[in-house]
Amino acid sequence: MSDIEKELDPILEDLNRSVEAEEAKKLREAFITRHERFKTLVSDVINPTMSEYARYLNERGQTARINIHWRFFDITFEIHGNDLRTHGYIGLLEFSQANDRIKVVEQIRGDSIDKIYNEDEITTELVKNRVINFIKDFYKIYV
Repeated sequence: MSDIEKELDPILEDLNRSVEAEEAKKLREAFITRHERFKTLVSDVINPTMSEYARYLNERGQTARINIHWRFFDITFEIHGNDLRTHGYIGLLEFSQANDRIKVVEQIRGDSIDKIYNEDEITTELVKNRVINFIKDFYKIYV
C-alpha cells in the first residue's frame, strides 16, 4: 500500500459511505412518500367506492369483500361466487402501487386484465366504473 493510499483511502471511503448513506436515505424517503400517497388514495377514493358496491352485493345475497394489504401496497375487491350459480368462482379487482403509478388487475375465471394508471387518474369515477364493469363481467356469463 502506498503512502497516498494510506493517507487518502480512509477519507475517500468515509466520503463514499456518506454518499451511499445519503442515496439510501433519499430512496427510503421517496418510498415512504409514495406509500403515504397510496394510503391516502386508498382511504379517500378507492376503499369508500369499493365499499359501496361490496355492501350492495352483500345486501342482495352475494358475497363480496375488500382486503387491504398495507405491507404489499394493495387493495382487493373480491366476489365469491355462489357454488350453485357461479360454480364457486372468485373474481378479483386489485389496485396496487407500482412505483409512482397504480396498477389495476382484474381476474375472472382465469382471465387476467391489467392496466397501469398515473396516480392523478385514480378518481372516484374511475374506481366506480372499474368496479361496475368488473361486477358485470363476473356475473354476465350466468344471466
